[in-house]
Formats: sequence, C-alpha cells, structure tokens
Amino acid sequence: MLPNSIGSNTFGIYSTYKMLQLFYNHKYVWRAFLPVGFLFLLISCGGNRMETRDNGPTGFSSGPGDLAARSSEPTFRKEGTVLFSTAGGDSILRINVEVAANDGEREQGLMYRTTIAANTGMLFLFEQPEAQSFWMKNTPSSLDILFISASGSILNIHKYTSPYSLEGLPSTGAADKVVEVAAGFCDKYKIKAGDKITYRLDSKPI
Repeated sequence: MLPNSIGSNTFGIYSTYKMLQLFYNHKYVWRAFLPVGFLFLLISCGGNRMETRDNGPTGFSSGPGDLAARSSEPTFRKEGTVLFSTAGGDSILRINVEVAANDGEREQGLMYRTTIAANTGMLFLFEQPEAQSFWMKNTPSSLDILFISASGSILNIHKYTSPYSLEGLPSTGAADKVVEVAAGFCDKYKIKAGDKITYRLDSKPI
C-alpha cells in the first residue's frame, strides 16, 4: 500500500541523515563511512517500490482477449431493410439491418460482434453528407464497408477489412450513409461503386 511505503521510506531517510550528521562531526571517520550511508539510503528508498504495469492505451483492443472480458456479445436486432440495385435500377437483393442514427450508436457500430449473419448488416445515418472515415477498433469480424452519397449511389467500398485495425478507411466523397456487412458480401453479389441503395426503417418508411 502506498501510505505504508511512504512512512517506511521517510523513516529510512531520517535515520540515514542522522548517521551522516554524526559521522560528519568526526574529521576522519565520516569519509570512511560515507559510501555505506549512501548505500543504506538507496536501500531504504527502494525497498517498498510500488509495482506498475503497462496495459497500453486505455480503450484500445489488443485482440480477441478483450472479448473474453465482456459479459455478453451484442445481438442483432432488425430495425430496417436496405435494398441494393444496379446503376440501371435492377434489384440485386434486400437485407435486414440495424440502424445507427446517433453518435453513440455510430461509435459502437459492429464492435464486439464475432459473427455477422448472412444478409444482415448495419446502416449508419448521418445528418449531412460529408467526408467519412471508419476504422476497425474492437471489431473482430472482417467487413465490407460501403460509403453512400446523398443520392444513394455507392461511392467506394473497403472490402475484407482487417479485424482490430486502427487504420482509417475513408470515403472518396461526401457520404451521409454507410453500410457495413460481412466480408465477401460485395463479391458474392457483385456489388460495386456506382450501384445504388434505398432503405426503409421499420418505424417509418423513408
């Protein structure tokens, strides 16, 4: 404990000081015992050192071990649907999505999800179109991340993202929507930049 450590150190320093003062009053003796006094001082100060550990930056995941400390993994909840279509308007497929529409939900995203079910994902909604950048902090599942313009066109896609990576994954233009799905989704359904999405929320059609 820190208080006990401080008290012990203080007593050791005071004792050493008195011993050095006594030796100093003798013209020859203090020179012989001065090194001994300094050695005793070092032992007194260092004997009750507190142990510290370097756990790295707070809040950064170091890998799968971080997941074991969580009591439960977030579960998927359907809050809307996203329809993918070609640039020409032909439907590709529709998926179920969770919706992240505020800062807290967008910050959480798909963190801590060890699996992403087929044909599900997350739709991020922003207040206005602007340059966006995502990362894979605390995210153990590889993803495809699609940045969507205000008109619904897919600007660019980051495929097969690296789990836990802190590298920024930016949009190539102003986006007010982002869709995250399991890695390989875009290749499987041949979804590419220039294709379009429309979405519907369960609570209110858009």
